[in-house]
Amino acid sequence: MEMLHAPPTTDGRGLVGRAERTVGRERLLQSVERELVAARSVSLRGGPGVGKSRVLDELRRRHLGPVHAVAARSPDALATIADEVMAPPEGNRSVLVLVDDAERLPRLDVARLHAWQERPWCRIATAVAAHGAARSQAGVWWQGQRWRCLDVAPLSRTATGELLAQLLGGPAEPRLVHELWRLSGGNPVAVGELLIDARDTGCIAPGADSWRLVAPLSLRRLTSLLGGRLEGLSAVALHDLQILALASPLPIRAASSLVHPHGVRELEARGLARFRSGVNGRSLAIVDTVHGEVVRAHLLGDERARLLGELAAVFDRLELTDRRGLDLARWRLELGGWSAERFHEAAVLARVHGEVVLAHDLASAAVALGAGAPTSRLVALGASERCAGAPVDPQSLQPTAGPCVHEAVGGWFEAAAPAGRWRGPNPTEVGPVDADALLVTAHTLAIGRGGWAVASADLVAAAPRVATDRHDEVVAYAALLSALGGDLATAQRTLSSLGDRAASAAGGGTPTAVEAPGPVLAAVAEAVVAAAGGEHERVVEAVDRTAAAWSQGGPVLLPIAEHLLAGLELLSDLERPLAERILEADDEVDRSLQRFGAETGWWYAVDGWLRWRSGDLAGARHRLVSGVLACRSADPLRLRARLVADLAVLAALTGSAVEAEWRLGQVGADRHQHPGVGERCRLAELLVGVVRRGVADLLPGLLELGRAAASAGRSLDAVNTLHLAARLGGSAADAAG
Repeated sequence: MEMLHAPPTTDGRGLVGRAERTVGRERLLQSVERELVAARSVSLRGGPGVGKSRVLDELRRRHLGPVHAVAARSPDALATIADEVMAPPEGNRSVLVLVDDAERLPRLDVARLHAWQERPWCRIATAVAAHGAARSQAGVWWQGQRWRCLDVAPLSRTATGELLAQLLGGPAEPRLVHELWRLSGGNPVAVGELLIDARDTGCIAPGADSWRLVAPLSLRRLTSLLGGRLEGLSAVALHDLQILALASPLPIRAASSLVHPHGVRELEARGLARFRSGVNGRSLAIVDTVHGEVVRAHLLGDERARLLGELAAVFDRLELTDRRGLDLARWRLELGGWSAERFHEAAVLARVHGEVVLAHDLASAAVALGAGAPTSRLVALGASERCAGAPVDPQSLQPTAGPCVHEAVGGWFEAAAPAGRWRGPNPTEVGPVDADALLVTAHTLAIGRGGWAVASADLVAAAPRVATDRHDEVVAYAALLSALGGDLATAQRTLSSLGDRAASAAGGGTPTAVEAPGPVLAAVAEAVVAAAGGEHERVVEAVDRTAAAWSQGGPVLLPIAEHLLAGLELLSDLERPLAERILEADDEVDRSLQRFGAETGWWYAVDGWLRWRSGDLAGARHRLVSGVLACRSADPLRLRARLVADLAVLAALTGSAVEAEWRLGQVGADRHQHPGVGERCRLAELLVGVVRRGVADLLPGLLELGRAAASAGRSLDAVNTLHLAARLGGSAADAAG
C-alpha cells in the first residue's frame, strides 16, 4: 500500500511509516497456520483491497523454511518455481507456496498446485477474489475437498482504530475512527488512501491526546482508484447505484418502487450490488461501501435532493419504522416536508435509540415549525447532553467547545426551568407541578451543570405535588440522579421511600415495567447502586425486570439505559474471567462505533475499567482517553469528569505527575459536585505528592478516602483504595476498617 511507503509527517509522529500491516488479522493468521501445519491447503477469499495480499505477505515473513510467492497475473508464474518446489528441502522443513490472484491461474497451473499437494513437504496458501469464479478457467477449484476456504472480512471498527493508531503514531479520536470506517467500510487499502488525502489536505491534526478530525475527509484518491469500476454504466444502472449509495441496504418492498430490474442485473454483473437475506428480511445492498461513498460524494445538490425525494416518498408511503425510520428522519431534516408533529415523533424515536444528536436536531426542526412545550423540552434535553462532555477551561471551569459554551447551556436551562416550577393561583399558594417539565429541569441541572444533589432534592420535594400516576417516576428519577451523581446512600434511601408500591410495580411482571417508566427508572437506579457495591445478583435482577421495556423504546430521559445496565452487569460479574469480559466490552465498543451513538463513551469507559483491573494500564489509558473524546459528541451520563479523574489517577500511578496535574485541571466543577469524582481527584493529588516527594506518608490520606467511599456506598471504590493502602504498607486492621 502506498500509504505505508509515503514519507513521514514533518512533526515526526510518523503518520505513514512502516506500521504492522496485520492489525485485526491475528486470529485469521492463526487459523491459516493451524491448517498449514496440518498439511491442508488454504484459500483466502475476499473482496478487492480487503487485505488478502497482506496476509500472504505476513505468512511469508513468519515461515521458517523456503518460501515461493508468486502472482497469478505473471505468465508462467508457477512454471518458474516448479523445480524448486518438487525438490525436498534440507532438514525437517516445509516449502511454502503463496499464490496471489489465484483465480487467474490457467488450467495447467491449477493442475500443478494439485500435484504439489501430494508432496508431504509442500504447503500451499492462495488468495482469490470473492467473485473470482467468473474469471477462473478451471471453475471454483479452491472450494474442493482438499482446500480449506477462509474468508478475509473487512476490518471491524475497533481494528480500524488500531490500524489508525499504528499508521498515525498515536491514537485517533473515536469520531475520526468512525468516519474512516464509515467511508472505507473497513477496507485497509481505502483507509490508507483516505489518510493520505487527509494528510495532504489538512483534514486531520494531532491534538493533546489523539489525532483529530478537523475537516470533512477528502475522497480524491479513492475516486481516482475506483473510477474505472464505475465507468460505462447505463443511465438506469447509474440511477440505481445512486439510490443504493444513499440507502443501502434497501428493503425489497422499497427496492421494487425505486430501482429497475435491468439496472439491478447490470450492477450484479459488475459486482457492484447483490441481494442478501437477514433477520429483517431480504434486501438489495451495495457490495462495497467504498463505492457507495464515492458515488454519494459526487452527487450534485439538485441531483441529491431529487434522489432523496424519491427515497423519502417511498419510505413515507411504506411507513418504515425503527432504524429505517431514522434514515427517513435524516432525509426529511435535509428536505423538509414534514409537520412539527412528525418531527417530534421522530425526535422521540431517535432518543430511545440513543441517537441524542439526531434527536436534538429533529426536535429543533419541530420547534422551528411551531411545536409546543413537549418538543422544547426535548431540545433542552439534547442541548444539555451534547454539552455535558465538552472540554472544560481550567481557569473558568466552563465548557469551551463551540456551541457548548456556558451561555448556551445556561440559556437552555433557563428556558426549561420555569416550566418546572410549581404553578398555583397565586405566589403564596403552591399548586400542581407539570411532571414532564419538572423532570426535564432536573435532568438539565444534573447532566448539563453537574448539580446532582440539587436536582435530586428538587424532585423529591416536588414529588407530592405531581399527579398520582407520575409520583413514582419522579421519585425513581431522583434516585437515579443521586446514584449517577455518586451519592449512593441517598439513592438507596430514595428508592426505599418508594415502598411496597414501587416494589410491587417493578416486580409485578413485564407488562407493568413496560407500561410505567417509574419502575424502569427505579430498576436502573438500583442497578447503579448495586454495581457500585459489587452486588452482581441485584444488578442481574434489575436487568431482568427491565428486559421487555427496551423493545418498546425505554425511558426518554435516559436514552442509553439499556447499555448502562449491560455495562454494569459486565463490570459487576466477578465470577467470569476478566479476559472474557474484556472481549465482550471490545465487541460492544465495536458495535457502538458503527453508528457512533451516545453509548460509545460509556462502552469505552467499561472497556477501560476492565483493562485497568486486569493490569493492562496502557490499554486502559487508551480506552479511557477514547471515552473522553467520545463524550464530546454526547454525554447523557455526564461521564467525562469521572473519566478525566480516572486518567489523572492512572497518570499518577505510572509516575507522570505532569499529566496527572494537567488532567486534574480539566475535571472542572464536577470534583466539588460529584463525590466519586472528588475522591478520585484527591487520590490523584496524593499520588502526585508522592511522585514529587511532597507527601511523606500517603497512608492516612488513602485510609480517609477509602472510608469515605465505604460510607457513601461505593464499596468497590473503597476496597480498591484500601487495598492500595495495604499494598503500600498499611496495617491490615486499618485497611479492613
